[in-house]
Parts: sequence; C-alpha cells; structure tokens
Amino acid sequence: MLRNLKSALRNHSNDNSRVASRGRRPAAAISSDVAPVSARWPADGHAVALAAAVLRVNEFEFFRLAWRRWHGTDGGERDLDRAFGQFLRTATAPVWARQMSRDVIDRARAGNLDPTEFGAAPPAAPEDPARIRALNDIFWLLTAGAVYAVLRIGGM
Repeated sequence: MLRNLKSALRNHSNDNSRVASRGRRPAAAISSDVAPVSARWPADGHAVALAAAVLRVNEFEFFRLAWRRWHGTDGGERDLDRAFGQFLRTATAPVWARQMSRDVIDRARAGNLDPTEFGAAPPAAPEDPARIRALNDIFWLLTAGAVYAVLRIGGM
C-alpha cells in the first residue's frame, strides 16, 4: 500500500484543466503574483481522496474526522453536508479538511502514519477460519436439535 501511495503522490499533477473545463479561469490566470500550488501536496480534491484512501475511510467520513479534529466536537449533519456539497461542486476543501489531508499525506510519506491518531478505526482483523467453522458447527447442531425436538414433540 505504501508503494501505491508513493506512486500516487509522485504522479499527481496540479493542473487546472478540470477547473478550466467548468468555465472558470485556472488559478494561474487569475493572478500572476500568487505562487502556484506547492508540488508538495496534490490539489484539494486529490489530496482529500488520497488521504481518505490512506485512512481507509470514504471522503464524507474523512470530512467528519477532519471536522472533529479541527473543531473538537462532532459536526452537525447539516454543517457537514453543506461543507461536503461545496467540496463536491468546487473541488476546494475547507481549511480544516485541507490541513488534515496534508497531515495525513506528510505522515504517510514519512512512514509514521497511525490512523487512530486521526480518529480512523484500525482495519478489522480477518476472522479466524477455525472459529468460523466452530460457530457454523454449533449452529447446525442447535438447528438439528431444534428440529428433532419439534418432531419428537409433534409425534407424541
């Protein structure tokens, strides 16, 4: 997964072709005195998607985690819906989501990312096949016992 992250981070582009195709001018054309987006991080939409993938959550859950980290409280559904809807329309993340995506990307690059620091649950451990078999056997034994009891009682 770290190899995929590194290649995604290396291959990202900060072009404004998507913005230009929506009828707005690219950021570079708006003001010549504004420094271009740093090559250190991908554009907002890519950064949020990448950080969410690294944390193994969807983008909306990423917004929820970022809100909680920035504001210290759980955001109301209405506030989160409004911020996420704006993000989907403009591909511009709020400052709190942008900051968390940068933190996640930086830590993932450094190799010291702990998803639980950001409020993401650790990946679930796969179930033990022997335990699943044992539970399956118990289920069928109980089912067979119940059927036998019904037949025995019904046959009297």
